[in-house]
Amino acid sequence: MGCGASQSHIVFTDDNIGGPETSWFKVCQTLDVPKGKTNNNKLVIKRAGWKTIRIFVSSTFKDLHHEREVLVKEVFPDLRAWCEQRRLHLVDVDLRWGVPKDTTTEGTLRTCLGEIDRCYQDNVMPFFLNMTSERIGWIPLEKEVTPILVEQYRWVFGLSVTEMEIVHGAYRKDNPNSLFMMRDGSFLKNVPNDKKKTFVDERTDIAPEKLKILRKMISDRFPPSRVVKYSCVFDGLSDKGKPTLKVNESFKTVIFDFFKSRIEEQYPMPDTDIDKYQNMKESHEAFMKNRAENVLGRDAMLDKMKSYVDTGGSDVPLVILGEPGTGKSSLMSKATDIAETLSREKGKWHVFYHFVGAVPGSTDLELALQRLLKELGIVTDRTMPKDLQSASQLCLSVLSNTHTKPVIVFFDALNQLDEDLEAVNCCWVPKKLSPSVRCVFSMIAGTAPHKALMKREPKPQELLISPLTIIDRKNIAVTVLGKFNKKLDQDQILLLLNNSSSENPLWLSIALEELRVYGEFRTLTDKVDSLAPGLLELLGQVLERFELEAGGDLVVATLCLIEVSARGLLEAELLQILADEENLMPPRVDEEKDTRERSEKQEKSLKHARLPAFKWSAIYRALRTFLRPYGDSGDGRLDFYHRSLSKAVRKKYFGEGNNQADNEDAKKRYRWWHRKLADFFWRTDNVERKVEELPYHLIKLDEKQELADCLVDLRIFDELYNVEFSSKLLSYWNSAAGSDVSTLVSSRYLEVIRNLENEGTDETQLCFRYIRIANFFTQVGILKGALELANKAKTLEEEVLGNRPESMGKILDLTFKCHDETTKLNEFIYMSQKPLQWKVVTTGQKCVEIRKTLSGKAHKLELAHTMTRVAFAMNTWMTMGGSEDLSVLETAQISFGYIDTAIETFKEANDLGHLAEAIMTKAVLTDNRESSSEQRRVQDLY
Repeated sequence: MGCGASQSHIVFTDDNIGGPETSWFKVCQTLDVPKGKTNNNKLVIKRAGWKTIRIFVSSTFKDLHHEREVLVKEVFPDLRAWCEQRRLHLVDVDLRWGVPKDTTTEGTLRTCLGEIDRCYQDNVMPFFLNMTSERIGWIPLEKEVTPILVEQYRWVFGLSVTEMEIVHGAYRKDNPNSLFMMRDGSFLKNVPNDKKKTFVDERTDIAPEKLKILRKMISDRFPPSRVVKYSCVFDGLSDKGKPTLKVNESFKTVIFDFFKSRIEEQYPMPDTDIDKYQNMKESHEAFMKNRAENVLGRDAMLDKMKSYVDTGGSDVPLVILGEPGTGKSSLMSKATDIAETLSREKGKWHVFYHFVGAVPGSTDLELALQRLLKELGIVTDRTMPKDLQSASQLCLSVLSNTHTKPVIVFFDALNQLDEDLEAVNCCWVPKKLSPSVRCVFSMIAGTAPHKALMKREPKPQELLISPLTIIDRKNIAVTVLGKFNKKLDQDQILLLLNNSSSENPLWLSIALEELRVYGEFRTLTDKVDSLAPGLLELLGQVLERFELEAGGDLVVATLCLIEVSARGLLEAELLQILADEENLMPPRVDEEKDTRERSEKQEKSLKHARLPAFKWSAIYRALRTFLRPYGDSGDGRLDFYHRSLSKAVRKKYFGEGNNQADNEDAKKRYRWWHRKLADFFWRTDNVERKVEELPYHLIKLDEKQELADCLVDLRIFDELYNVEFSSKLLSYWNSAAGSDVSTLVSSRYLEVIRNLENEGTDETQLCFRYIRIANFFTQVGILKGALELANKAKTLEEEVLGNRPESMGKILDLTFKCHDETTKLNEFIYMSQKPLQWKVVTTGQKCVEIRKTLSGKAHKLELAHTMTRVAFAMNTWMTMGGSEDLSVLETAQISFGYIDTAIETFKEANDLGHLAEAIMTKAVLTDNRESSSEQRRVQDLY
């Protein structure tokens, strides 16, 4: 019967469930995309960086075990490899691993449908695979499905759990990402009669008809290309006497090709890189919207914040102060949301917001300031400041400039930024803001940024977050529990609110969540009374519950791994690490295990192993409320959304902060977990994640030799290298070398060069390496080594590669830098340096002439940079009096021509940072031209 069947044909039974036709008629009443109206919306999602793809596998378990094995061991590994080439993480959701015996019916149903919810959250439309054969699966009774589940999922009684998965994941929305594989049952004739029960439903009174209707409903709803019949053959009995099947090859091909096609269409490879700063903004926006929804009882504070923005009259920031968990981030989110709404209506202000710790990378001040400058239109990708110091200086100028367009800067949790000097001392915040600029910061009182701001004159305005009033607390409790149709009686409310910690919004929200999930109504009052005062203490209780309910050591390991990670972990990474359950936890004192020494076979096995989906689902459900809103980062990364949980984990599982003996034990525990992640990231093929995590863990382990080995991996080197200044790479080398950085950097990279030469590396690639490593050498101050590599590259170009202009421009620029930096090693200008200075000038001129022949915006900017540096070097030549080959007058004419061209180029590119540098260079040239020879400080060694 189709969805349009006449109601007169429906027969209702006494239990109001009805037969299969009745159930599917009810499904058709709840369609989001009506039958006959195909969902033709083409879903194309722009992305930056990595993205997580989830494929939900729906079927009965017992009869389709063999197909699931083929998927997990053959189809999905191939699809995963293809996805990784496209910067996609594939997570297959296979829930066949047994439900724990003590799991409630509601818990089981929530697991199944909740995983589909996550697929919607991550991929908009789930990638959904259903397999149907001769079994119908578990049909929950009406009394087994709670009213909340009925309302949440529009539950249709009479359907099996597998059918509800189909309805929720594909049928109602006409999901274009859904595929249905229908197994031909003809293989059954070869299966021994006593083994057929594995494949055939024993409920012969309802199963055949129910399966017939299910197949018809699917075929009527979806196109033939997505409802595919396949065959298999009986393959005898296993060693344990169980029947085995051999699946037709077309089964694998159809599934692989379908999902490859759908993923490719939905997540196309971008023609150009998507703006990573826009991607960051969207992540912060998602966090802001999520947190702003639940703000209650803060109207007075919001009014004060609005007054600061509206009235002006103050040229200092507004600082929001509060202890951990007092609701600073929620208040900032609400204020930001209000400001954005008003800005859209009135169009006066640009609203910039940044929530430190809310999304991956948000603790990096350099990235935050770069995003601010780009949103304000001050810089482009090409003119972006290349390091934190430059970004701070430019922000300082912009936020104090009277010509800056009106902007409100919301910056939450300044005290959680990475501990760079610019962040700690708030160097990027001017003492006096422009009249068109408002800055609202939040932080914990007494932290380094707060102290730095309060030393200034005039001091910033301060707004202390007050504790929640008892009326606010009661309203929050009633509202939050009311969403789940739960209610405390008056005595229980009073008992909850009399806990001194209930004034803290975070404590209160965690306590309410603990009560919401508590299932024993008769002992609810005792549960309320048992809630520990103190945020960390309550979190400790919560963690104990998680251990009991969601996987014991697996939960502990997940928490510890996230805690010691540099910037959170991808779900795909956690699934791999947790799969090694035998080596999951630190050994006891009487145990000695070194998990690093494994055979090649074990390593390969670990690389492809994944924690069973059902186990991970339980862990994720337990921790979900304490993780950053899932999917905000776009790559499926998991991290704690609040540092209080981090503190609780450190206290409970690392024993941090109790006494000196405990601290020594804590160090050992930290070391063990850092080692575990270091070993994992050594093995990973994802270079971006390797760069983010591996050096961090090796530094924590104080493994200097290993860190150096990591940094000479050319994939890692390329990821950290920056043509202007590789600040992070140099920072890591400082950690690896200690005092004598230059010697270690030189010896290790020259060894890499020798290996490339001995291996017969292609000349083009070898030349590229000479140039890149030489440039890094100039950044470290290894000028002699850089010059030698530049000369090697020059020889290759002249003798083999044909003097390619772009490459020769880079080589001459390197040579110029080496000579120029060598002359600057002396405090004064000596006439004995004149021959070397002549090399500087002539090499610089040659570089300019070659770069003039290159077209394109990038080359034009490179030319402007070279002209600025050469013009400055010519200033020294003029100071030395010039020569017959190039007089002072000629030098002045050339240098002013260079610097004027550079200034125009930087203006066109809106590169304010380099424009300022060029203008200052012109000022120096002007001063030198106008000064007399007697005023020049030249010392002659002769």
